[in-house]
Amino acid sequence: MHTTLTSPLASLPADILLEIAAYLNSTSDVFHLSISSTLLFANLYSALYAYVHLNSVTQCTSTLAMLCRRPDIARHVRKLFISLGHESSTGQIGLIDGYNVSSHLIKAARTLDALNTFVWDGDEIPPYDDVWWALRNNCPQLRTIGASYGTLLPDPHSHLYDFSGLIGFSLISKHGMYHALETMSSESRLWTMLIKRCPDLEELYIDGASFDPGTVHPLCHGRWPRLRRLGVGDIVLDWHRLRNNDTKRPFIEFLEAHPQLRSLRTSRHALNPAHMSDLDIDALPHLEEFTGSLEHLQVIAAAHPDIKHVTFNEPMIIRDLAPMVIVNVLQNLHSLNTLDISFAFHSTYESGSLVRSLVGACPNLVNFSLTCARKPSLQLENFSKAIRPLSRLRWLNLTLVRHNYEEPLLTCAINIARSNPRLSYININFIPPCVTLPLPLPTSFTHSPPETHLPPDFVESGSYTLSTDEHGLPTALACVERRATLPLLGIDVSRTGWLAQVGGRILAAPRTRRFTVDLQPKKPWRGYGSLLVERSAAGEEVRLLTVLVSLASLSVWGYVGFGMG
Repeated sequence: MHTTLTSPLASLPADILLEIAAYLNSTSDVFHLSISSTLLFANLYSALYAYVHLNSVTQCTSTLAMLCRRPDIARHVRKLFISLGHESSTGQIGLIDGYNVSSHLIKAARTLDALNTFVWDGDEIPPYDDVWWALRNNCPQLRTIGASYGTLLPDPHSHLYDFSGLIGFSLISKHGMYHALETMSSESRLWTMLIKRCPDLEELYIDGASFDPGTVHPLCHGRWPRLRRLGVGDIVLDWHRLRNNDTKRPFIEFLEAHPQLRSLRTSRHALNPAHMSDLDIDALPHLEEFTGSLEHLQVIAAAHPDIKHVTFNEPMIIRDLAPMVIVNVLQNLHSLNTLDISFAFHSTYESGSLVRSLVGACPNLVNFSLTCARKPSLQLENFSKAIRPLSRLRWLNLTLVRHNYEEPLLTCAINIARSNPRLSYININFIPPCVTLPLPLPTSFTHSPPETHLPPDFVESGSYTLSTDEHGLPTALACVERRATLPLLGIDVSRTGWLAQVGGRILAAPRTRRFTVDLQPKKPWRGYGSLLVERSAAGEEVRLLTVLVSLASLSVWGYVGFGMG
């Protein structure tokens, strides 16, 4: 509810308010600033609603209905993402929800005249095909779209294939999607749209495990001079048998024909690592981001030492020589600043030495995402000490199985923040051993805010934003913690090892808590007792100082007492 009180910020021009909002850490902070005044709320529309991410049926219906009623707000929406994968299903309830959301979206499209990106990420494609017609006719600036297939395939005459002049396209097939021969005509319309009517395509992502080779193989014949980002998941592209050994495979020729690629994501099905050696050494001169397997990276690392962003889409199985091989590959990438890597442990393994090896191989990391699954692997207190040499680290994401002797989640975050005050954002996810890798889930060319990045099944999760003073010392920690509870019994599972499951999925609903922790040093004497027992570098120094002062006092007392005697 907006207040009518006059705020000191309300007198500032709108452009300055938007600059202030750009420095805030999350959309939640922008929202709390905006509700301090009606005038502030009106001036911050564009910052609040430029990016709209809806991840439930309730959110979709209520927000889309609001956008229909408030065209003054809707005209600021530039990116709209609808994610219904966690709620929709192939049954009647999921289909009804899809129709409900689709009908609201058709009505809201009339007011979204500034929309330039729309992504539908659900288990099924929108049941109402008129969604694509409404978006194409009412959103003149729409240039990036994304869709997902499930058990329902679009009609061969779907309006999804009527777009022209796109610069970004994403298509993901979900589980349960199977192509038949009669669907080939619809797929030919897809490639006709992309190859002939979208010559300026800059981003293209095709992902999923159910595509027929003949369905996606036309990708190799496409030529987009401005293509910057390409992602192909577990789709079969490298199926062509060569007539002679001098002929390159179609996908290798496709990559060589697109020298402007900055980002490449591939898989073993799309490109066999053994065939990477056929790629011309001068191909992809501007490559900066790579997502694939370790074997892929081993081949291209020598020719592309300027890669800045590496994501491994396969978990590393720890063996005797595995850490050494990983380190040898990563240390050749001198410009690497972002690393996303996951490990699967078959037994309890203290991975402190593994983390130190990664830190030594990648000293310039700015963003670091680490997943350790199946077995407890490390304690976060030791981890916080191991990453101290990363002087440029700003963003940290940890997903791991909780150790039996691990501290509470908040204590872990505070220890990491105090040991590494240069961090700006910390995300910690405790997962059960039953979670199946790879993590994170496959994503399209669009990315949701960091606070929404959660594993599919988690026990406890926390997102922490660190604030510092002018000297770079930590002052406060803005916390958002989520804890899984059984919906019917209300049992807190974050402290127990028992999790109820149905069909391999955890029956847990997250409970969210937001608060702020003050990290500033306590006043002298009043905070001395808490500092004395604190498990940090400062606490160790205070305890050592206390012991030295006590020994000195005893020495003086004994000397004086002996002299007087």
